[in-house]
Amino acid sequence: MGVLRDIEKMMTQNEIAQSNEDYFKMTEKLRESKESLAKSLANYIAHSIKEKNISQNELMRSLKISSATMTEIINGRGNPTIETIAKFGAFFGKKPEIKWK
Repeated sequence: MGVLRDIEKMMTQNEIAQSNEDYFKMTEKLRESKESLAKSLANYIAHSIKEKNISQNELMRSLKISSATMTEIINGRGNPTIETIAKFGAFFGKKPEIKWK
């Protein structure tokens, strides 16, 4: 904690305020990015399920993921691991890819 106090002493109030503002902006951008990725995955899965004419339960069993995980992902609220995303891709014969906008 002594180091933090020393840094705060070196920073002006304006610098501290700017640092806090930058942190909150970055946190908001991260949240938005996470939500966008989750919705994109949910949309992809919903489309692919219809296209393959399978149920969510069939997909869940095939991928060996829990009902809770599947529900969160389908509802666009999930935080799947890269392994889980890769499982979806492999099941649907696709290679997952992130495109930066």
